[in-house]
Amino acid sequence: MITPAILGLRSFSGDLLEGNRLVRLVYVDEAGLSLREPLVIVAAVIVDADRVLVDASRHLLELIEKWIPTHQRNGFVFHAGHLFNGTPHRCGKPFERDHPDWPDEKRWKIAADLAAIPEKFGLKLAYGFLERSAYPEPDDLVTQKIWAETPSKEKQMLTHALAFMHCAMRVDRFMREHTPDEFCMMIVEDNDQSRRAIRDVQSQSQKFQVAPGSYWAPYLPLRKIKEDPLFMPKRADSMLTVADFVAYVLKRRLMRDGRFDRLIRTLKPSLIPFYC
Repeated sequence: MITPAILGLRSFSGDLLEGNRLVRLVYVDEAGLSLREPLVIVAAVIVDADRVLVDASRHLLELIEKWIPTHQRNGFVFHAGHLFNGTPHRCGKPFERDHPDWPDEKRWKIAADLAAIPEKFGLKLAYGFLERSAYPEPDDLVTQKIWAETPSKEKQMLTHALAFMHCAMRVDRFMREHTPDEFCMMIVEDNDQSRRAIRDVQSQSQKFQVAPGSYWAPYLPLRKIKEDPLFMPKRADSMLTVADFVAYVLKRRLMRDGRFDRLIRTLKPSLIPFYC
């Protein structure tokens, strides 16, 4: 077997990457990026690429065939925001607001099918989030002053990157504890504004050294996540679609929207415990 040690693959800290095989792909997307949102959340879908990726991708295409009319399938990709909030009236696209073909009951049935994907294919879900009202911490006066002077665009990128870091730490710890002979690569939904910040925060987390016994010791440095994240657009059969859906549903649940409780119960068996 070709191992990372044989290939000489190393983390940014210079240590040889743990694991023997690259078989996990981790698809990552976010919700709540606008500064008007109370929180930003990043969700990750951990996929056993050798075992289930092809079948799970095919299932997404089957759901499009099941729910989306033939004349609206060209270029269609599931977006949770469109599914739950609708697309503009008279746009001629799926989930059009107030259109008789897209009643709420039908939308929630589609959502139930999407929520069933992780458990159906043995996918594991991680997430990290940042509540904007709690950042920076009220007693951190230096950071508060810097934050007050930071342009809105940079605030948006930074909060996104911090939520990504918390999600990546949980992915990495899960991999260490449950797939010790494997490592993974992050595939992130492409976002021009946040691309550099996400790449930088992952790089820093791969080489960050912490004191033994500290809060961060179980998480850092990242040892299971290989190289830089890859940035890709969503496609009809991409697991980024599932990450988008999970991020949106978790965001609504964290905002205490009870309508999403049933979907959360469906996702719960696949969620990595938050302490990880």
